Amino acid sequence: MIHGTTSVAKRFRPDLIHLNGYSHAVLPWHTPVLVTAHSCVLSWWQAVKKEAPPSKYDEYRARVAAGLTAADCVVTPSVAMRDALAAHYDAQFKCIVIRNGRDSRRFFPGEKTNLIFSCGRIWDEAKNLRVLDEVAPDVEWPVAIAGDCQHPGGPLIALRNARCLGKLASQQIAQELSRAAIFVLPAYYEPFGLSALEAGL
Repeated sequence: MIHGTTSVAKRFRPDLIHLNGYSHAVLPWHTPVLVTAHSCVLSWWQAVKKEAPPSKYDEYRARVAAGLTAADCVVTPSVAMRDALAAHYDAQFKCIVIRNGRDSRRFFPGEKTNLIFSCGRIWDEAKNLRVLDEVAPDVEWPVAIAGDCQHPGGPLIALRNARCLGKLASQQIAQELSRAAIFVLPAYYEPFGLSALEAGL
């Protein structure tokens, strides 16, 4: 697989190799390599578990560090993600922060209603959305959460108090944001910050 990948690169002779992972940056591409760092296991673990990652991730740490070092440039979507990479990996690498962007024409201010809204993968521990379900009975306004309740390899997560809107399309998210008086982002780990950006539009 690896040999085939580099062979394709040699045949097409691209000006740039853009990777959305770390470890493959060490391959002999013979052309500049750009790595986009969306997230990483070690920073996720630290943020969500509130402890240092266990030793079983030592090999992962070494491979990510090697990939960061090998890359000609690393791009992160936030300063927080850049700082997380610097904190968790013993690697010297050039990094540029390119923040996420959204087309503001897709988002619009609407008449606000007494609604508390959030969105994200409900099954994802890092999103911490179940805390909203727990506090929903203690607030005066209804709480609505948009997102996938079905874990890819696990059970369906049922909300007991908040209203689950399910997985919504981007335009539907924009509609909910336009009418919700309050948007809440309770995530333990959010290297992107995309939903906060959308809420601000």
